[in-house]
Amino acid sequence: ERFDGKAALVECDLETGRQHQIRAHMRHINHPLLGDPVYARGFHHPFSLPPTKGQALQAYKLQFAHPITEKVTTVQVPEAGYMKVTLEALRNQTKSRNSNGGS
Repeated sequence: ERFDGKAALVECDLETGRQHQIRAHMRHINHPLLGDPVYARGFHHPFSLPPTKGQALQAYKLQFAHPITEKVTTVQVPEAGYMKVTLEALRNQTKSRNSNGGS
């Protein structure tokens, strides 16, 4: 989902469990996470977003093979409150800009 060509909701599949993997890779391709105090330094977006305690990042599904039994386990969680609020703000502001001729 794209927001006014300035932000997007993306899904990332991890290859490893390395710390900061998503944050570092998104910054490397010049698309840092909204609210990231480290990797988004120097990037500005045109949205007025509610305050958060960090970057707009949430794992909604984890899937892994048990190291001994090799049984695949999947855990899913609902969308976090701060993500709902952030996405709602992005959608509302994008809709407003589009209805006002992109201004």
